[in-house]
Amino acid sequence: MKRTSTAVVLGALLIALVAPLAAPANQQRGRVPTAAREAQAEFTRAVRTGDEVAIAEALRGVWEADTNSGAQASLHLIQRGRPHMSPMAVGALLRWGDAELLSASAAELNAARNRDERRLLVRAIGSTEDIDALERLRPFLRDSDELVQAAAIAAIADLGEPEGLTLFADRYPMRPTEQAQRNDRLALELTMHGAALTLTGRAMHTQDDLRTWMREREDGARGRGATRRSGGVERGFNDLPPDRDGRFTTPSFDGRFMVGDLDRTIRDAGAPGWRELYRGLEDAAKSAKSGAEGVFGKAHLPALELRLADERMVAAAGGGPRGFYGFRRPGQVIIHFDNWERVRASVANLTIHSIEMASLGPIPRWLSEGVAESLTRSAQRSEWVGPKYAGAGLTDDVQRGAFSTVRQWTGDVGSNEDPKLYQLAHLAVDYLRYGGFSDANVRLSMLLGRMSRGESEATALQAVYGLSMRELDAGLREWVSSD
Repeated sequence: MKRTSTAVVLGALLIALVAPLAAPANQQRGRVPTAAREAQAEFTRAVRTGDEVAIAEALRGVWEADTNSGAQASLHLIQRGRPHMSPMAVGALLRWGDAELLSASAAELNAARNRDERRLLVRAIGSTEDIDALERLRPFLRDSDELVQAAAIAAIADLGEPEGLTLFADRYPMRPTEQAQRNDRLALELTMHGAALTLTGRAMHTQDDLRTWMREREDGARGRGATRRSGGVERGFNDLPPDRDGRFTTPSFDGRFMVGDLDRTIRDAGAPGWRELYRGLEDAAKSAKSGAEGVFGKAHLPALELRLADERMVAAAGGGPRGFYGFRRPGQVIIHFDNWERVRASVANLTIHSIEMASLGPIPRWLSEGVAESLTRSAQRSEWVGPKYAGAGLTDDVQRGAFSTVRQWTGDVGSNEDPKLYQLAHLAVDYLRYGGFSDANVRLSMLLGRMSRGESEATALQAVYGLSMRELDAGLREWVSSD
């Protein structure tokens, strides 16, 4: 979707782009090649027009002409351009920057003004093949922003190098308790536990567990002991029926059936045998993690306590009788086990919410549910443009304004709500992902970051997308009717 800004981009940005661009910290800059100077001039002209398509194309040209010049142009766009141009610049750094440029750029950006940009740049270091990536991540483990720290730890897990555990083992926390509050610190602690599981294949509940594993690994490498690991609890499938307390395990879940008659519950829900049931739950989680990767990065989660309950136990947990699911506390969810396909869908949805919880602070209900629906049901393309929208009964809501309407949805995560609210939230997030915005996943991640810090919908959407809520409502109406 081509959109032309109605305002002139900040004069300071134009001055900065005409003048020689300062190199990121720790970057040595030689003479700028002629092609790069010409590309910079074209970029400056594009910025003057305010045409974002032209700006994006010109920014690509600067990067192609000279990597350092591209990084410098991107940084200036972040630091001195209008906020809604920042995702475009971050997207360019993520596509074309190496680990050195990513770390230098994150270090140069202002920790208070550019929280989301820094978080995304640090996380991307884990996707590079730089042999010094761990050392480049080290400074960010003591960053003033706990979500940047979490991004650095997730990046260590992305690298897949167990040596990275030494960088945060001394800070490894106890597993969050039911008293834990939803905030940046919880996201950091969950990320540590998830990274440890990824790098060791074992659930490390305490710092002693982790240190024991690391010590035995070192001893094994030096030929001083067996390769057997005793730290933590190994994760994997148990194909046996649940034990007498209804417990079972998979790589992602510590499961428990909370039902009166287990055999009857399984039969009435149309569930398969135990082996297929366990793998069906795991496949639902795996699919959700794959769908979330573009927005959140690879998922590194601790094992989730999964409670599969009958109607009586759901009611005791405060849920409604059908299709209920929700968090009882951080890391523990309850699902009404009444229909096997609906259970699988609920597992996928709650996996997205778990990833969100391990990445950011609390998100407004409508956006949290919309993201979960979109990433699980519209992983590759939106299902709303065309026939489904026409038959979903959302026409009046869309005409009133989808964003203006759905923003009023509040409350805790769960499904005991009007299904239309889920559909409208899903539609709104699909528009943000598939409506033609440049660097859509980067923008959505930055929107989530802003709103997790308490910004209003109107302020956050304007900052990230450059459009008012009324303009977004109008754009969604046009988009959903376009096919």
